Amino acid sequence: MKVILRAGLMILMAVFVVNCQGKNNVRIIVEAEDMTGVNQKNFGPGQTWNIGRWGIDLYQNMTFGGLWASRLKTAITDEKNGDAEISKIIEIPQSDTYKVWVKYECPPFFNYAFRVRIIDRAGNTVFDKIYGLLTSEKHYCFTDKVVRGSLYWQWGIDHDAAEGYDVKLDKGTYKLSISKTHNPEPAGCRSIDVVMITNDLSELSAPKYPRYPLLDELRRENHVYFRFRNLSEKPIAVKWNHWNHRYPDFYSPMYRDLVRFYDENGKQVAKEGMKFTGDWPEPIQPGKVSVWYDLGPTMNVESTSPYTFKATSVDGSIKNPRFAVEIALEPNEKKIVKSFEISQDEEELTILVQPDLYTKEGVAFTKKIADIFRDITMQLNKEKRIGPIPKKIRLFAYTGRVTDQPNSKWGFEIEQSFRHALGINTIGYVNDGNEAKKVIEWWKDKGGVVEQSYSYHHSQDIPKVVKMIKDKQLEPYFYYLSYGDEIGLPVSKADDPKLLEQFRDFVKKHGEIPESLGCEYWENVKPVNSPSSEIALQIGVISDKKDAVSVSQTMKKLYWYSVLFQEELGIRDFAEKTKQLKKELGEHVHTSANLGGMHPFYWVHQQSFIEAFKHGAMSLAWSEDYTYCMPEASALVIDFLASYLRKGASYHDTPMQFYCMPHYPGCPPDLLLKNAVLLWANNVKDLDFFSAGFDGYMTENYIAYRVGLPTFKAIRTISGMAGLIEDYLVPARVEKTPVAMLLSKSSDVWEIEGKSQWDIKPGSHATNVFQEERKNIWYALRKAGYRVDFITENDIKEGILDRYRVLYIACQNIEKQPAERINQWVRNGGIVFATAASCRRDEFDQPLSTLDETFGRGKQISYQQYKGPLRAKLELLFQLPLDYIIFDNQSSKVLCNKEVFEVAPDAEVIARYCSDGMPAWIKKKTGSGLVYYGGTLPGQSYIQYGLKVLPCGKGGVNQSFCHFGAGNLEPVQNDPVSEDLILLPLRENGILPDVITDRKGIVSGRLASENATVIPLVNLGESTSMKNISINVNSLNYNPKKVWSCFYPKGLKFSVNNSQVSIKIPSMGAADVIVIER
Repeated sequence: MKVILRAGLMILMAVFVVNCQGKNNVRIIVEAEDMTGVNQKNFGPGQTWNIGRWGIDLYQNMTFGGLWASRLKTAITDEKNGDAEISKIIEIPQSDTYKVWVKYECPPFFNYAFRVRIIDRAGNTVFDKIYGLLTSEKHYCFTDKVVRGSLYWQWGIDHDAAEGYDVKLDKGTYKLSISKTHNPEPAGCRSIDVVMITNDLSELSAPKYPRYPLLDELRRENHVYFRFRNLSEKPIAVKWNHWNHRYPDFYSPMYRDLVRFYDENGKQVAKEGMKFTGDWPEPIQPGKVSVWYDLGPTMNVESTSPYTFKATSVDGSIKNPRFAVEIALEPNEKKIVKSFEISQDEEELTILVQPDLYTKEGVAFTKKIADIFRDITMQLNKEKRIGPIPKKIRLFAYTGRVTDQPNSKWGFEIEQSFRHALGINTIGYVNDGNEAKKVIEWWKDKGGVVEQSYSYHHSQDIPKVVKMIKDKQLEPYFYYLSYGDEIGLPVSKADDPKLLEQFRDFVKKHGEIPESLGCEYWENVKPVNSPSSEIALQIGVISDKKDAVSVSQTMKKLYWYSVLFQEELGIRDFAEKTKQLKKELGEHVHTSANLGGMHPFYWVHQQSFIEAFKHGAMSLAWSEDYTYCMPEASALVIDFLASYLRKGASYHDTPMQFYCMPHYPGCPPDLLLKNAVLLWANNVKDLDFFSAGFDGYMTENYIAYRVGLPTFKAIRTISGMAGLIEDYLVPARVEKTPVAMLLSKSSDVWEIEGKSQWDIKPGSHATNVFQEERKNIWYALRKAGYRVDFITENDIKEGILDRYRVLYIACQNIEKQPAERINQWVRNGGIVFATAASCRRDEFDQPLSTLDETFGRGKQISYQQYKGPLRAKLELLFQLPLDYIIFDNQSSKVLCNKEVFEVAPDAEVIARYCSDGMPAWIKKKTGSGLVYYGGTLPGQSYIQYGLKVLPCGKGGVNQSFCHFGAGNLEPVQNDPVSEDLILLPLRENGILPDVITDRKGIVSGRLASENATVIPLVNLGESTSMKNISINVNSLNYNPKKVWSCFYPKGLKFSVNNSQVSIKIPSMGAADVIVIER
């Protein structure tokens, strides 16, 4: 292999020529950020080309997924037209046909047009193409074929792309040029990562491993050289391993077979007959150095590599022989950029190697892993804690180790000191009770840990877990068993013969007989996995004599009961396991599972999040956030998700915990703090930061050492806040609210046509539009100061609706029985707000008229419904109005759905469609109650109004040129007409929030106990810091002894007027928690 490097250590352009079966395989690699014309001192998009930094300036700043910046940087410019150019002189080593690949960031639905030219010595343009157009074919991540247009992902945005075109080039010198060009609307800023020119004309940019565009090819031509120096008195052998931070080689690297060896003169060497396994077969003599190992192909070019080097003496006489590691960019002693020597207290030499060693920053941040632990610990301990480490609220996290060797113990002090600096107060992973005691003893004079905090994950084998806990003497420390990660309830096979009779007994309990189901005999009554009529004959449910409508009705009924039956079986399965575990280990231990919930659409299964806890399937409620990487409208999506879990926990006061994910790049520190406080507002007590260590021995979940200190500080702040408020927060429970939102299981089933949410995709009839409406109405209510509870159809059957004054409904289906209860509740004084086509179909997806009279509506005259996926910061941005409505003499868009319906004579029309004057919203008095019913989805117009039309990235800090998840560009100025309409049932009927602030964007919670009222606050306003805030807490039935907050622990000024307490906060950042002591 011939390698040509330009400009010394600055690897601006590299030409690689490899002879493969008689053909020279050429790869010419140019990092865009190193091209001439890139302003190295300016960052983020501008009129010219600047540096885009991973974690700060890019669209996609994440530690996981399918989006990566080679060498951690890109060349970035704005979205505007122009001719700003960057260039690089390249050498074409042989005449051939080449493909010019460019890898760039490509979030969906936007153009990122740029021009790529290749110009020969005579000034002739031999290649001239426009890249980055929405309509062009691209190789995206996670695909093994090119895709035209944008790629649809149900679980977020992972849109790195490579685009390539063929060109014939003669051997010689050329100028490679990238420039701005006309960028059609919708236009996004251009962020160019890397160019590869190759004579491999494959359709994909990484044909050998296409999961990530271009990265595999870059990795194969990555070259970083290591050698080992024997500092002991005996011959030694050195073994190495390193982790990578993306699939598939998390724990040991791929491509060890590509490792080659070089002598001191840089000549490639090999032993006759040796197999290339990554290790040199000869020992290193005392005082000598090894050959150079080119380990570059085993390393990712876009993230760090945590290395473990372990030396052993050949004769076994020295336990931990001394040695050193030297790292170079060429196999040449003069090109060494960093050296490390094992110290006496280390059992292995562990080093975090950066992917950009050709930069000063890359060299500076390449350090011993133990030293990185010490550095972060020192930086954290420089600042005073905001409060003590908590003793009641558990803060979980895996925080990493100094080595990946499981039996090494030399890092214990370093690792515990790091956890202490963060404020993580749980035992962490231990092998047995003796290790747990060691941890507890270390913490004894440092504030202590919560001793009952050991957990075991990913098992449903209760006898095995119980035996392990007892054998390892972990009983005093065991807290919970997790049944799995991002799972639902167990699912039984619908065709299991053992279940047939159980299923028939189940439908009998619901009052059904074969005839009522549309079947001839009980033998035809079977559980089904789908309502599809196509399988009805196949499984023997119906005869071929039945008409299509009847078959459809039968299958929908059977499918509905099958869903309920599967739920019952799954709950019963987990409940039996939970009882078994508690019987063996005590009532104080718990079972749980991370129920996930963020994808797709934060639309979770009621049976897992609610019914499972109601019926004892698990005893510890648990989910996760990841809000920063999903295209959600508001940071309040975590509040929305946690409220599902809060509903499930409400029946038996089930304890709750939550993954509060700190990965950075990814989650901004301020958002991490907001998420924690919003979770506390929802009765969550314990937080699990999952992986709160740096990018050492971590997989794809970590806090990058180079840019992560603010996130480590945020975790420490959350710990201190927990320590301050736990005596008041732990016994407190969420106070009652008059406002509820309906969760309809029947609508969850039929809005997706009895399929999976994963079947929602462009072109599908199934849609999540109603779930988006529920979220958006939730955001409107929360931002207006109202707290909201979810209520289920089963709750309504059980009379729980009587606790509330107002019910918001945005779902097309409802069971008949709760529909009838709603009728009675309205007659008794209840207030309903229902959006387009709500409750027009029943649990079997058949027409339902039960609520028509109460709602003041008749039949549908016409109905337009959105189809396919709808996400606030993606599809919703581009929705055009179907019409406009006039409400209170102001107009507002009609988006996504539009229903025109007959109006009862005694209903009052409060809004009309602009196009034809037909009623759009009505108000109907029934008995003592009121119903506000409309043919639109005001939540969609409420949210769209405040969203900027920008690409949606994934993670970051505060980029102004794009959205990223729910983390930035929070809509503050929402559609006032839609807001007034949504809030009308509350304001018109004198229902006011019980916590009112004088600043737009502050969202509150309210919890109470015998000793205090707790008011969590988050700042979702335009300003990251607000001054002189006034907060009124209404309906307080006691005179406060003291009012204080986490950031003002000595006290806040307050006054009392009857049952209202007025509080003044001098300033507020991302979040705070107020405590009003009795």
